[in-house]
Amino acid sequence: RVLHIFDFCTLQNCEILEDGKKHTLILYNCKLKDSGEVAFQAANAKCAANLKVKEIPITFITPLDDVKVYEKDEAKFECEVSRKPKTFRWLKGTEEVKSDAKFEVLEEGTKYALVIKEAAFDDEAKYTFEAEDKKTSGKLIIQGK
Repeated sequence: RVLHIFDFCTLQNCEILEDGKKHTLILYNCKLKDSGEVAFQAANAKCAANLKVKEIPITFITPLDDVKVYEKDEAKFECEVSRKPKTFRWLKGTEEVKSDAKFEVLEEGTKYALVIKEAAFDDEAKYTFEAEDKKTSGKLIIQGK
């Protein structure tokens, strides 16, 4: 796929700087789909370069906190990430957690939650949310009634 500069450039997303015979092209707001050859042609001169657009790394807008609940109550870990990850998972210690009778994995846009139903003392552990190569953790603390 070849991206021709005059097809791509508008006042908001492109700037051409001139310094004598040297011209510099600055592209703003590039999208992943813009990756590929970038070509420029003027009169009888032509140049091209390969543009690689990288995805913005995930960051945690709201990381996990420790959760304290009474035995047999519902516990809920919640976090929010900056963009929807390609992959994510929940861990209890080093074991992956999936939705079942005990756990419920929730996902709404960029917000993620893990619900632990009827929390028991053997549920106490460090819980981790992994989104691509980033992670956040919180401890579940069970209090006796």
